[in-house]
Amino acid sequence: MKMNVLDKFNLTYDELIKGVLCKKCSYTPMIRLRGKWKCNVCGTISIDGHLSAMRDYALLVNEVFTNQLIKNFLLLPSSSIAKYLLTSANLTSTGMKKQRKYRLDLSSFHPECWLDFFHIGIFISRKPGYGLQ
Repeated sequence: MKMNVLDKFNLTYDELIKGVLCKKCSYTPMIRLRGKWKCNVCGTISIDGHLSAMRDYALLVNEVFTNQLIKNFLLLPSSSIAKYLLTSANLTSTGMKKQRKYRLDLSSFHPECWLDFFHIGIFISRKPGYGLQ
C-alpha cells in the first residue's frame, strides 16, 4: 500500500516546491533551454532532470498524471514540451488527446531509489517544522 506523504506530513499540494531540482546544488527550479535543464545558480546542465521530478510527483501526489499536471509541476512554458517529455519517457498511457493519462509504475523503482525522495526537505516548501528554513 502506498503511503500518502502529503497527509503524513500534514501538507497540501500547493506547499510543494515545484520544478526540476538541481542535483548538484539543490536549487529549484532549473529552467528548460534548448532541450536541456539548466541551473541558474551553479550552471549545471541536465538532459533528464524531468525524470526525477516525475518520479517525485508520482511518489508525493499520484502515479497517474496528465500533460497539464506535469506542465504545472515542472513549471514548463508549454503543453507541447510537456507532451514531448511525457512521450519520450516511455510511460504507460491511456486515453486520447486531452483525456490522455500517463502512469509512472513505481514498482520498477528499487526501495533504495526512494532514499533521495525521503530527504523531504528538498521537495516541501518552507512550512514551519518541515523542509528548508
